[in-house]
Amino acid sequence: MASIEELFNEDLHGGEEINDMIHYNEYYIKCDNENRPSEILFPANGNLYKIQNGKPVECIPGDDPRFIEKHIEKAINNFVETTALKGNFGKASYYDDIIECRQDNSCLRILIDRHTKIVRISNILIPNTLVHQGLGKQLINEIYKVATKDDYKLHLVDMVQGFYKRMLKRGAKVIESEDILEITDQTRLID
Repeated sequence: MASIEELFNEDLHGGEEINDMIHYNEYYIKCDNENRPSEILFPANGNLYKIQNGKPVECIPGDDPRFIEKHIEKAINNFVETTALKGNFGKASYYDDIIECRQDNSCLRILIDRHTKIVRISNILIPNTLVHQGLGKQLINEIYKVATKDDYKLHLVDMVQGFYKRMLKRGAKVIESEDILEITDQTRLID
């Protein structure tokens, strides 16, 4: 098994050599109060390294559940890019435990509670020209797959009454009557 330093060097130089030139990955650095690197993130694979005294001491792999926001962001953006939502839905961005997508007549808002391990979708609005095509339910399904992979539950909150009733008919579990539903394996999101 490779050491943390070997993994770090592989991520740092990870790329094929071309004409005797070594590829250096792009990365982000967080510095401590004395302007020394304390964390380095490689966006290509999401690996995060904790740095002490200039050496990597811990590697958190990009697929770690602590990065659930990145996994959800990626799932949303991939789904949007491969469906009719492309060009009609904003790019997902994460800030302060909230993921949002906004553009004209579309909106998606997701709250992540790491303590209770619950992902909450509080807003999902598909453009009028694309409603009743199942895109919203498919998007919820993509988020559900990521949430359950990382042992999170997925709740729908703050729904309009019509959507609440439709999701009940599809088998969503009532958590709080008229207010919170949980998506489970029994919920029929895809027709």
